[in-house]
Amino acid sequence: MIAESLSIKFRIARRDWPTLLMGLAVFLMPLLTLHVPLSLAILLPVLTISAILGRILMGTPRFRFNIISTVFVAAIVVAAAVSAGWSYSADLTWEKLPRTAMIALLGTVLLAAMSGLERAQTRTLTKAFLFGIILTFALLVSERVIGEFLIRTDLIDSGMNKFLNTFNRPLSLFAILLWPAVAILTDKRPVYGVAGVVLCLAIFAAFQTAAAIAAVAFGALIFVCVYMAPRIMAPLTGVLLGISIFLAPTIDYILPEPKEMFEKLNLPRSAYHRLLVWQFTGDRIAERPLVGWGFNTSRAIPGGKKNLDVSEVALPLHPHNAALQWRLELGVLGALLGAGLFVVAIVCAQRYGRNRMAQAAGTATVASAFCVAMLSFGAWQSWWLSGLFVIAGITVLACRNPDRPVDT
Repeated sequence: MIAESLSIKFRIARRDWPTLLMGLAVFLMPLLTLHVPLSLAILLPVLTISAILGRILMGTPRFRFNIISTVFVAAIVVAAAVSAGWSYSADLTWEKLPRTAMIALLGTVLLAAMSGLERAQTRTLTKAFLFGIILTFALLVSERVIGEFLIRTDLIDSGMNKFLNTFNRPLSLFAILLWPAVAILTDKRPVYGVAGVVLCLAIFAAFQTAAAIAAVAFGALIFVCVYMAPRIMAPLTGVLLGISIFLAPTIDYILPEPKEMFEKLNLPRSAYHRLLVWQFTGDRIAERPLVGWGFNTSRAIPGGKKNLDVSEVALPLHPHNAALQWRLELGVLGALLGAGLFVVAIVCAQRYGRNRMAQAAGTATVASAFCVAMLSFGAWQSWWLSGLFVIAGITVLACRNPDRPVDT
């Protein structure tokens, strides 16, 4: 009897260890994002491989891919590869393409694997994620109250601005990651979700992170609107985001000159620089409006290294706006595919969400991701793309209806 009992326990442990590994990865994800956000490029393959093994050992090896979203992701990779034919810097295109294609493949497989996990596995992973988020925000509060508690000691003499800027990258990701946590919390009590959003805004305000605050505020607005009127507001949100991405280059014709805005509105120097970059990017888009300059060529665009003002470089590596970067590098097709991907994400949030709260939270995740993508980071940065796929996988865990297959 003892031997039989041990044998059963061994078989269960052998079957469940990938779930435990996934749980550990999901638990560590917020903690790694706080202090080592670049590690998300490593976390994505770890989580994907664990999810594959978990599905196989649980006896559910067949993956159900969402056809439409998979096609859009694949189409972006294909468009990037084809753009090498007319790329302004083919070396930069081919240098980045394999890594981006691998991230797209891993991310797509991860989403398919997460979509088919059993209820018990899903509960384990959502609990691990929630515990990780709570612990991370506790550490974040400690960082702000105590100051330089866990970050590198070489920042101690660098001043408060350096200290706060250290958290711009992780807080921007937390602004997106908040919404899967809200979906889990609202299942317990809606007030928990509201408290989480308020606490998050308060913490971000203490760190003076404008992009993260804007992302949470925009996500909260979309969450409320979609929850109140899902059949109207969810499609409307998708249409507005899609149109905004496609028409992003027209921002130069809508806004006053950057110098005028800088002087009249007393903008921070960083915001002024961002406006100059967007204006310069719009001018370069107009030179190759249809096919663009080629995938990953933003850093090599002619005139990009010149100063537009005292110390404001025309194009520092990328436009800090995904919509402009898609249009600059991949032309009209890139803008259409990028817009379509956001629309498809919102459609999936509505179709596969288990209830109105989950549907609203899934849509808010997409809205917050849109906000951050339009204000910060390069569209093809490996840690950023990996982080988005990991967040998407966690959102699937937190929001999906387990009784609805993903390919319907």
